[in-house]
Amino acid sequence: MSVGAAPVKPEQVLTLPVSAYHPTLTVADDAIYLLTADAAFRVAPGSPPQSFKLDLGIGAALTHSEIVYFSQGSVFLTPKRGGAPERVVTLPRRPQLFVADGDHFAWLDHAEDGHFSIQTASGGKARTLLAPQGNITALTMLEDWIFFVEAGDGGTFRVGGVREEDHPVYTSVHVGRSPSMLTHAHDLLYYYDGPRSQITELTPDLARERAWVSGVICSPIAVSSSAYCGSVEGIYSVSEQQPKPNMLEQNHGSLVTAVSASNTRVAWLRDAGPDRLALETLALTQ
Repeated sequence: MSVGAAPVKPEQVLTLPVSAYHPTLTVADDAIYLLTADAAFRVAPGSPPQSFKLDLGIGAALTHSEIVYFSQGSVFLTPKRGGAPERVVTLPRRPQLFVADGDHFAWLDHAEDGHFSIQTASGGKARTLLAPQGNITALTMLEDWIFFVEAGDGGTFRVGGVREEDHPVYTSVHVGRSPSMLTHAHDLLYYYDGPRSQITELTPDLARERAWVSGVICSPIAVSSSAYCGSVEGIYSVSEQQPKPNMLEQNHGSLVTAVSASNTRVAWLRDAGPDRLALETLALTQ
């Protein structure tokens, strides 16, 4: 894979004695947010990191103004800059993952019998929107729609979406390994298709699907004006207009484990050693 070089050097803004494989990383309009198992970190451009203790566990998410997470048997919302938590709903077990967009949020439940269900809160109770037959390997939220990748039998998968209870929409069935990440930007969905080495673009009605960029390795992935891709070589950007990878930073013995991007900034986590992460960021030129 031939790559160009980035003209601006990324900045390391935070290191922590925490595994790089479980925190939630989100680049919001006002700052970068990093959610670890027991704390929330906020890194605004030009300012030192701020943090506060919070029992977040694994899989927390960020709405427009709050953190949604599970603690002591319940789902809570806490202002993303700190404040009093609000109990939303009590659950029998910890969700596997939360997703959010704007003020909407939902979660993925993984029952003891192995079945998955996509749930949200309604009137102080958990509401199941869909209980798919297959395993859910990726989940994201676009406005009030929850989109997911469902693995089928015999090495197949399909992408689905649901907003109203038991009224999902689906793509056709695909042959190949199920994507582990699903993301969105500018009202379009994206996932990395590893066996085909391509980033696939989907319309939110799931009616149209196409190869957006081909001949790349992109896991983990984030998309804003470009796609930002982790690979064994480093982290780089690609887009339909500029399909040649533009290297932002090479790996030097540490892999990229998570990426998030807005229109003005991209950030990523690195595995900086046993139970240690590094948060790096780069301002994007317009």
